[in-house]
Amino acid sequence: MANSAPRKRSAFSSVWRRLRKNRLAMIGMTLLIFMAAVALCADFIANYETKAIGQNIQERLQSPNSRHWFGTDHFGRDVFARVVHGARISLSLSIIAMTCAVAIGSLIGAVSGY
Repeated sequence: MANSAPRKRSAFSSVWRRLRKNRLAMIGMTLLIFMAAVALCADFIANYETKAIGQNIQERLQSPNSRHWFGTDHFGRDVFARVVHGARISLSLSIIAMTCAVAIGSLIGAVSGY
């Protein structure tokens, strides 16, 4: 005899199913994952020593081109390399801030619940 009771879904699969239906949420999640991957792979994408902090006066104030995707600044530093390496710092600080907020919120919630 077949059991006709519906199969229970986990909370994660239910949330994932709803997330997949929302097109803007999927686009946002894809962009977030891409930015995190770029921040984590910053050393492989652009050399920090030569491109991000090394000055090259001959290449100063260039517009975006195939060699410098975002152009260069007043000191000839590659703006794309600086953005990629800056994303690493921003990602680290956001994770630290989120961890502190969760810890403080959990502590306040536990005290108020007690």
